[in-house]
Amino acid sequence: MSEPAREISFRLQQRMEDVRGDRPYVVLLGVGQDYGLEMLPNPFTPRSTISRTAFEDLDYRGLLPSDRGARFPLRKLSIAGWRVPVIEVSVGAAATMLRIDGILGFDFFQNYDEIRFNTRTFVMTLLQDA
Repeated sequence: MSEPAREISFRLQQRMEDVRGDRPYVVLLGVGQDYGLEMLPNPFTPRSTISRTAFEDLDYRGLLPSDRGARFPLRKLSIAGWRVPVIEVSVGAAATMLRIDGILGFDFFQNYDEIRFNTRTFVMTLLQDA
């Protein structure tokens, strides 16, 4: 993949496993070639986190660095086929309680100058100034 895109648009969806329709809306964050995390976008949370289950699955697949501390980088990331910057995450309880893979926090969104969200279509657009 090349440089991160200056504009990325994607539709938030409810979790794939949800049949009742009362779970948070998430974006699929691609990690590596063929793995994805269902992440709740929340630019008002300071730091991105993942659930314990997501951590264990990423570790099992060899997608985490072997020399990691409490916070560790997720690399080779994409959203809707577009490359996005590396983010540091830690394991957090909120994602587990919400039954999602993780939360994209302000540390992710600060890579963009503007966030747009269409409340009718659930399309989120991330924009970087040229």
